[in-house]
Amino acid sequence: MSTTDLLKIGASLDNKTLEVIISRAEAGEHVQMLIIGSEAMAGAAERFATVIGDRYAGLMGVDVATFDMTSTRFVAEKLEAGEIDWEVGYDIVLYEPFTLHNNGEVVIENERQHLLAVKALAESYVEDVSFLVTPPQPIYRASYYLTQIQALETFTSARGIPYINHWPNWPDTGSDELLTYIDGARMPTESGIIAWSDALIAYFVDDKSAK
Repeated sequence: MSTTDLLKIGASLDNKTLEVIISRAEAGEHVQMLIIGSEAMAGAAERFATVIGDRYAGLMGVDVATFDMTSTRFVAEKLEAGEIDWEVGYDIVLYEPFTLHNNGEVVIENERQHLLAVKALAESYVEDVSFLVTPPQPIYRASYYLTQIQALETFTSARGIPYINHWPNWPDTGSDELLTYIDGARMPTESGIIAWSDALIAYFVDDKSAK
């Protein structure tokens, strides 16, 4: 894809991510992205990967690594144990920080340190890596969880870390309609997968580029 094409399709991207994509394309290199998060985002990540591969005409590939655990366990058992092959050289890393798993288990301050640890490791392999964050799924009648999500958005904003907020695509947490977007195990249904992945796709693919 030409730089002109990338500027159009990536018009909704933050400057850093767009710069990384264009620099790799101009160098004749492939753009490799990694999505890390809880098992709940697997469906959305896979749908996103399919669409992105098509819309970027094969320029960008997406690997997905999802886990059923808190961020504390992820850092100790997966991140530090070499579960992810960072030698791939990921140009873009999208991280969902296990906030729902952390609810009642991991304090906000520790979740933040885990997030920064993932960011630092990504940067140690690719100096100009673009690091982004997205929250996990909403849950019905959430209470303290809302505080955790708000704290996550505030923290990423203060750190200048792009935050892809998919929650506006879902019904309100107090609405019974949300129960059609998540199942009894709080996992996204097809509607939830579409709501989440549509937000990720919209961030990487500007609507006007398709017109």
